[in-house]
Amino acid sequence: MIVTQARTLWLFSRMARAGYAGEEYLAAADIGFHFLKENGQAFALYAIPEYYRASKLPLARERLLELINIQSNAMVRKNLGACTDKYERDWTPRPEAGYARVSYGRDIENVWLLIDACDAAGLSNYPSEKVAKLAVLHSYVHPGNH
Repeated sequence: MIVTQARTLWLFSRMARAGYAGEEYLAAADIGFHFLKENGQAFALYAIPEYYRASKLPLARERLLELINIQSNAMVRKNLGACTDKYERDWTPRPEAGYARVSYGRDIENVWLLIDACDAAGLSNYPSEKVAKLAVLHSYVHPGNH
């Protein structure tokens, strides 16, 4: 449900920004934004940059900055150099068996999501650069463990 909501928020935001029934689609995007804001998940980073571009709402930018911070700091396990799959509600990693899995593809995805988010927020890409370096280093140190 969260992933679908993020995708729908992205779609309505993108359509509004492209000029298709702008206010109607932006109103639909508003509903998705408020849902994701209340049920915050990592998947929100797929959609909130586009929503902020379309709406220019200060609250959307605030949430975008929070997500950039979470994605580039809490989700990236600096001691590991990668993102893992499961976290507590406060973004503490869950390292127990089955949850400590690393996905090189997910790390790359995190980098491009951060690049897009930083671009939307008008920030330097430094957070994504740090994450990219960690992900590449991890893939070289642990080949085949992804």
